[in-house]
Formats: sequence, C-alpha cells, structure tokens
Amino acid sequence: MTPLPPLAPNAWLRWDLVQRMLRRIGPVRSVLEIGVGQGGFAARLATGLESYIGYAPDQDAWLIASKRLSDIASARVLNACLPEGPLFHADLICAFEVLEHVGDDVQVLKQWGEWLAPNGVMMISVPSRPQSFGHWDVAVGHYRRYTADQLERLFYQAGLKDVEVRGYGFPLGLLLDLVRNRVLSISAAGSCEHRTSRSGRLYQPATATAPLLQATMMPFRLLQRLWSESDLNTGLVAVGRKPT
Repeated sequence: MTPLPPLAPNAWLRWDLVQRMLRRIGPVRSVLEIGVGQGGFAARLATGLESYIGYAPDQDAWLIASKRLSDIASARVLNACLPEGPLFHADLICAFEVLEHVGDDVQVLKQWGEWLAPNGVMMISVPSRPQSFGHWDVAVGHYRRYTADQLERLFYQAGLKDVEVRGYGFPLGLLLDLVRNRVLSISAAGSCEHRTSRSGRLYQPATATAPLLQATMMPFRLLQRLWSESDLNTGLVAVGRKPT
C-alpha cells in the first residue's frame, strides 16, 4: 500500500481537527473536494469511500495529487475548476484553505452547496485572525482571514444549518505565521489567480521527512486541543448541513 503523503506542519495541525470533526459527522459514501492541492488530505479522505472526486485547477499540483491517489480505484482527481452547475451530489463537500481565495465568498459557498446531497455536510477550513493578515496572505492570493463569528454567519447565509466552528493552531500556529511572514516578503507579482494557484505548492515537505515531521507534530496537535475556541487560533474549520 502506498504510504500517505507528507503534510506540512500547519497542515498537520489542521488535519488533527478535521479528522476529529469527520468522526463526529459519521460515515459518508461520497466526497467532493474542491481545491485538492497536492493531495495530502485527499489521500486520507478517499480511502474506503464509494466515490471520491477532487478538482485541482493547478496542473503541477494535479499531477502530484493524481499520482498519490492512483492506487485508490474509487478516487478521481480532475485538472479543472468546479463546474458552475452540479454534475452529481455528494454526502460531504470539503474545501481546505480555498474560500479565502475567492472574492464573493457567500455566492461561492451557495454554489458549492448545490453539489450537496440532502442532509449532506459542508466542511471548510480557512485562516483566522484578520488582524494577522500579512505578507504570506498577499503572496498566496488571500482576500481575507475570518473570525469564528464571521464564518458561522457565512454558513447560515449560504443556507446551511447545524453550523459548528472550531479553531486550531495555537500556540505553534502563531510562530509558523510569524516565520512565513518574515521569510516571504510582500510579493504581488502576477495576478491573484496566479498567486492562488501556486499557494498549494509553497513549502511542501519532502516525502523522506514525513515520519520525522509526523512524530514532531504530535505534541503540538494534542496541545492545540486545549484551545479549540480561543481567539488565538490561526485557523478555523466549520461544518454545516444542507437542509433536507
């Protein structure tokens, strides 16, 4: 069996919360992921499903993600943006670190919701702490960061119910944000779309470092659970259901 892809430190913090929230959602048969990146989460989500379909607009990231999911017969990764109208309906829609890249987030979330099956679940992750918007956000094409209240209202405005928002990242996430902002000076070269497309490829760990990185991150994954509702968290994960 192909080893799971490595995750960057911040992605490990995010996955720890995502994994726990997925358990609370319960079993799902089909997943649609919007913005697959290099497939780090996709390889973990797709295992054991009847159907996994992911959309990866960036060709370089798509090539890597496709290879990483090639052993999973029920999984497909498409090198395309999500079409405007639904071609199928999924039990779970995921978009990790995508919504902050779009201008009209309410309208986009409504469009994504059209792909949900009745009583299906939307799961979104976004960066938090708007006051921390900095060099990194500009360089990767972010329009904004969110507070928990803003993200909760957004879900309700998009017609979802039973919304829950939790945070992750404190305390290590604050240091990671500081380092990224110091290392990556402001660079607005290229369009926002260009900066967005490259965002999933920046600072990705080498496969050889995966075991060490996973072990190193475990204490921080456990520590952050003590502050899941703190305003000091650097990321948010939200879930909401589509009414039947």
